[in-house]
Parts: sequence; C-alpha cells; structure tokens
Amino acid sequence: MLGFVPQPNLQRIRAQSLERCHKSRGSLTEMAMRPRITPTRHRPRILADTRAVSRPLPPTDVIAPPPGITTVQRSYLSNFILDISASVRGYLDILEATFTVRLLRPWYENVGKRQVKSPKLFFRDSGLLHTLLGIADRDALLHHPKLGASWEGFALEETIRALAVGAEEVWFWGTHAGAELDLLVTADGRRLGFEIRYTAAPRVTKSMRAAIDTLRLDRLVVVYPGDRRLALADNIEAIGLVDLVQVVSA
Repeated sequence: MLGFVPQPNLQRIRAQSLERCHKSRGSLTEMAMRPRITPTRHRPRILADTRAVSRPLPPTDVIAPPPGITTVQRSYLSNFILDISASVRGYLDILEATFTVRLLRPWYENVGKRQVKSPKLFFRDSGLLHTLLGIADRDALLHHPKLGASWEGFALEETIRALAVGAEEVWFWGTHAGAELDLLVTADGRRLGFEIRYTAAPRVTKSMRAAIDTLRLDRLVVVYPGDRRLALADNIEAIGLVDLVQVVSA
C-alpha cells in the first residue's frame, strides 16, 4: 500500500511492490546483520556485536508490537536478543539514521506528576508500515487494528513537515496516570499541542485539558480526517489534516 490512502491507478505497481517486499524481508535482515567490511563514519552505525543476535529481528516485531505497547519498551524488544539491550539501540539507530522511523522524545519537567520518559516510535512512511503489516488495500486498512496507529504516524509526520520544525523542537508528553499529548511543538517561544484522532466527531477529553493546564499550552489542535474546522473549547480547535497542512504551509 503506497501511503495512507492508496491510489486506484497503481494496483499493478502496488501488487508487484508487495511481492518484492515480502520476498526480501529475510534477506534484508540478514544483510543488516553482516559485519561491516569497510568502516566509514558516513554510514549508519552497524549493530552492536552481531554475535549476540539470537535470530534475525523482523521489522514488524519492533515497529508493530502487540496492542498496548506504544512507547519503546526495551525490555520487550530485548526478548529477541541475547542479554544485550544495547543491540536494540543499535537496530533503532539504524532505522532512525536511514529515516525509516522517528523516535519522538518525551517531554518532562517538574510538574508534580510521574511522567513517561521512554520515546515513542513511528514509521515515517505509512506505506512501508502497511506493507510490513500485510495491509494490501484501503479496505484492509480500515478494518485493521493498527488503523489508529497508522493514522497517528502519518498525520504526525505531515504536521511536523508543514510546521517546518526540527527534531529538537518536537516532543510527546504523557503521565503514568494516563494523561498524554501526541505532539508538543516548542518553537518561537510558544508551546503548541496536537492531538491526533481517527474519528469523524472529535471532542475534548480530560487528557487534553490536563495537557493544556500542566504544560501551559498556547493552543491545542485536534488533527482528524475531516473537512471542517470545529471550535471545541477555549484554545482547543479541531482541524482536518488537509486543511491544517494548507493553512500552515500558506
């Protein structure tokens, strides 16, 4: 599947790409674990000691863990590697350095609450995520349990690109009590919050209010796949992704 919404006129290309991708998954993993023959500081850093790898690590094991695991929990990922969690960091470094995934850093400050301090991981290309999950068309996507996660990653990348902000200006925020904010942008002395929801009827939640009060946000935008701008509350507005990108990019 090419991108979040497939293009009908690319059925043949998509089918061929899916077949090639599925056939190459094993060989790509094996190739990534081969010792580096010609060291160069300009290449992504190769994995930590490859002798510690117990078996090839399929990309979907890292990127699409079971439901309920949203942050990068290295104790979970380390189940695939023999006793060396640093090897997990090696895998993630390669994927991040090649712009395959984004590791969104957690924002935390002294607010009197226990806050999440593990990064969140997203595929930067939703089409690649769909391929690894075996999602072949739009209908399969709409009925897949990872639909919300796919939309979140896609909308997050498009929002960051439209805002033209760097990696040092984007964060996510969460507490162990359940309050969270999908995207926090700290730029030009302002704090902008973005909640990403795959819904036709966005609404204000306790988590949003907690984020506004705790983080002292200047504005919070709910990004959804609709075509209307909705004023939900003071400083909280719902905007369709297409409109948001057009407004911000203008």
